[in-house]
Amino acid sequence: MNTTPGSTTTPSGSSGTGTNRPGMGGTGATGSGSVNDATTNSAAVQRALANDPSLAVEAGSVIVTSENGKIVLQGAVSSESVKRRIEQKARTTATGTDVDNRLTVSGETSSGGTGGTNRSTR
Repeated sequence: MNTTPGSTTTPSGSSGTGTNRPGMGGTGATGSGSVNDATTNSAAVQRALANDPSLAVEAGSVIVTSENGKIVLQGAVSSESVKRRIEQKARTTATGTDVDNRLTVSGETSSGGTGGTNRSTR
């Protein structure tokens, strides 16, 4: 997990207030500019995922963070379709904020890439 100052971790299954790690910004962080916007948006994304009936079950395994002014999605989901739907929900919820989709599909092995859209072949 990245512990860069100004980052915040918001598990998507939480009540919406976020879970802050010591030394990290969290949803109550003060400041200005894109880092604060991303922090606010990460909490909004977490709530949107948890409140979407079609994504709520998968949302429990997704960690939404803000890092360097962008939203980062991490965790494992059941399919490429779910991965794309979660990314789309994050993009529409956090309008104007970049989204880095680092989600993996369960059963796939990570090649150490930077995330984004990884398509599995059968």
